Amino acid sequence: MVDIKASVSYDTPSYDFKAGISAELNAALSGIIDYEKMANTMAPVVANALEHADIKAKIGQQDVWKSTEDSWNKKYNMTGKTPLPV
Repeated sequence: MVDIKASVSYDTPSYDFKAGISAELNAALSGIIDYEKMANTMAPVVANALEHADIKAKIGQQDVWKSTEDSWNKKYNMTGKTPLPV
């Protein structure tokens, strides 16, 4: 006859899965991204794109006042209070 009731003890693992995965990922990814090289590569590209971008800004006194007034009205409509102490 075969004894099928083996004496096995099982303790629940005390492994913190989230911390373990985080540590493994940090170890695996450390040194992969060279931020200095990326900055040296991207800075001229971004600067060139900005220099050649077709950006036009036209701000006149009336435009500034209208924008300010619109933002005050929006704030008043949202809160019921004047945005500036009057």
